[in-house]
Amino acid sequence: MGNEEIERHINFIEYLIAHPDKAREYSKLKVKLVNKYTYDVENYTNSKSDFIKEIDRKAKLWKKL
Repeated sequence: MGNEEIERHINFIEYLIAHPDKAREYSKLKVKLVNKYTYDVENYTNSKSDFIKEIDRKAKLWKKL
């Protein structure tokens, strides 16, 4: 198809739009982490990684439905 990374981002966004509870959870996580790692982008990004991977996995399965 197209660029895999772009597709992953689109699937991620579409999944969050379709699952507002997960979107709220992601938003709360980001606020918590930005407060904890205000000047530490690397730890902020790394700390979101597990959540993002979980949503990526769910989005990929959801997209196949």
